[in-house]
Amino acid sequence: MARGLGYDTVGAVAVDADGVTAAAVSTGGVTLKLPGRVGDSPIVGAGLYADARTAFSATGVGEYIISVGLSLRAAIAYEARGDIVAAVEEPLSFLTRLFGPGTAGLIGVSARGEAWASFNTKAMPWAALDSAGKRALMQDLKEA
Repeated sequence: MARGLGYDTVGAVAVDADGVTAAAVSTGGVTLKLPGRVGDSPIVGAGLYADARTAFSATGVGEYIISVGLSLRAAIAYEARGDIVAAVEEPLSFLTRLFGPGTAGLIGVSARGEAWASFNTKAMPWAALDSAGKRALMQDLKEA
């Protein structure tokens, strides 16, 4: 998908002052997709997932994200580790081992307000804002 031409996926995760989490994702789709193809974006547990502790949103090759249940796998990792960084990194590493680099990215937030994102592609712009609306984290390009 061409970056900056309005065809990219947009994902969001949020937590409010009461610790309620939410996840959302929209997609630009896949160019020349087969008729009837459903990507990962609308599938809870694949393209997005939220529960009382966390929220996650994914982007990338939908078939791969669906096959591993990437967002649900992240929530399970958070439940096991209690660490948002591990919750994002572990499932993305698993997906990368199975399908290789250039396949996905994942953002997550905990009910405690901890946020993290990771990707195995060349770029995935992301940012996190604190409760005052100030940028707390941001990354765009992987280091060479």
